[in-house]
Amino acid sequence: MTTDRQPKEMLTVKELAEFFGISRQAMRKHVDNLEPTFLAKNSQGYKTVLWSGVLHLADKLGRPELLEAFEIPNTASSDSIETKLFSQLQQKDAQIDQLQSLLAQQQKLLDQQQQLTLQANKQILLLTSQERLSGDLNKESNNDSENFKTPQNAYESPSEQEEKFTSENEVVRPKQERKKKWWHFFREP
Repeated sequence: MTTDRQPKEMLTVKELAEFFGISRQAMRKHVDNLEPTFLAKNSQGYKTVLWSGVLHLADKLGRPELLEAFEIPNTASSDSIETKLFSQLQQKDAQIDQLQSLLAQQQKLLDQQQQLTLQANKQILLLTSQERLSGDLNKESNNDSENFKTPQNAYESPSEQEEKFTSENEVVRPKQERKKKWWHFFREP
C-alpha cells in the first residue's frame, strides 16, 4: 500500500516528533546529535531537518518502515541543491560570527596584557629608583657617621699624630726637621 505522497524538504522538530511518535524533547536530543549537514533553518528561523537527515534519523531510531509511504525526493533536483547550499551558507555565516567573536575576545586579552605589562614596567622603574635612593641615603648616612665619630688621633700626642700623618700620607721629612724626644737629648749623636 504505497501512496505517492511527496514529503516536505525540511521538517521541524515538532513535525518529526509527530511523525516518529515520540516526545518533542526526545526528538530535540536526536536532532541536536545530527551532523550539521543534515540541518537547516526555515524562513521563520526555526531549526529544521533536511530529508537526508530524516532518513538518517529513521535508521537511527530503527523505524525505516515509516518512510515507505513516501516517495523519496530526487536529490539532484535544484530545490534540494539550493537548500543544501543555503544551509551551508548559514553554517559558514555562523562560523564567521564565531570567529569574529573569538578575534574580538583575543584582541581584548592582548590589550589587557599590554596594560598589565605597562603597569609592571612602571612599578619596576619606581622600585629601582626607590632602591637607588635608599642606597644613596645609606651611603650618605655611613659617611656622615664616620665624619661624626670621635677621631682616634684626638687621644694621641702631637708627635704620634705627626708620625701617623707621615706614615699615612708618606710624606717623609728630613731627620733634622724632626723634633727630638726628651731622651734624645741625653744621647750623643
